[in-house]
Order: sequence, then structure tokens, then C-alpha cells
Amino acid sequence: MSFYYSIESLPKRETAPGRLVPVLHGSHMTAVVHRPTPDTKVPTHTHPEETIGIVIEGWIELEIDGERRRVSKGEFYHIPPHVPHSATGGDGLVVEVFGPPRGDIR
Repeated sequence: MSFYYSIESLPKRETAPGRLVPVLHGSHMTAVVHRPTPDTKVPTHTHPEETIGIVIEGWIELEIDGERRRVSKGEFYHIPPHVPHSATGGDGLVVEVFGPPRGDIR
């Protein structure tokens, strides 16, 4: 069993149509690494998992439950279960943690 990982060593999974990203699954949560670009388009969707994200570098443009905002380096965001959300644009590095684990991106 391994306890340490690099972004490059993580398996890539599809989190949105055509969007493959590094994913780490634990027994109680899932972590996903995104590198958004200005042409990023993740359509509005919902899922039963709660999401907490942090922008490590750059920014991402999010809409959560109808509220649109640019989230920048050092800022967190929270998406409760079943709340509609989308992303349209960005530039940098974003880490999201889901609980319980995301069953749809195994």
C-alpha cells in the first residue's frame, strides 16, 4: 500500500465529457486535480457528494447555485450535495475533495 503520490502518478479519470484529470480515491473521500484553462467548460451539473475546493495557482470561474464568481489563488469554495454548479474558464491549478468518494469517476 502506498501513502505518497505525485500528481503525475495518479490515474486519470473523466470528470466531465472529454476532461481527464488526476484522481486519488480514499475509503471516505476523493481528491481531484484540475488545471483549468480560459476555454474550460464544465456544464451545469449536480451530484450527491459534497465538494470543497481550493485554488492553488491562478483562478477559476465558477457558478454555484446561480452565484457566479472568479475564485483566485488561496481561496476555497464549498459546494453542498445536490447543488447545481458549473465552471467556465480559468487558468491555474485547483484541488477538489469530495465526500463521500465520487462513484461516477472510478
